[in-house]
Amino acid sequence: METTLKRHFAEIMFTNDQNYNSLGRCIFDVYIQGQLELKDFNIVNAAGGAEKADINLFTSVGVTSGTLEIRFYWAGKGTTAIPSRGTYGPLISAITVDSEFPPPSEGGKISAAAVIGFVALVVGLFLVVLGIF
Repeated sequence: METTLKRHFAEIMFTNDQNYNSLGRCIFDVYIQGQLELKDFNIVNAAGGAEKADINLFTSVGVTSGTLEIRFYWAGKGTTAIPSRGTYGPLISAITVDSEFPPPSEGGKISAAAVIGFVALVVGLFLVVLGIF
């Protein structure tokens, strides 16, 4: 099944101002279904600053066995201790997944022949029941 995937990021751990909190960087790779889609992705550069949204659209993502795998690989690039130890790695804000399967047809209509056959069956059964009793 093919799907469309929107990945929403915003850098909310680091700031745009000129203090210690603005020194941090978060750089990572994004894999979708085991395939590298974004290499050395930096949210601040992509969004044009911290605390701004960045949305990436991936179309025709193949989903197999009903599982969609999205992996964020942080290889130690960027910050490991600024502004505080433990503030590093990717932080996802939202993921939107839309299936690209065709909607069901507007079927459900019963043909005229089927309706006539059903009515004839009901009338026939009714006459048989009346004839027995």
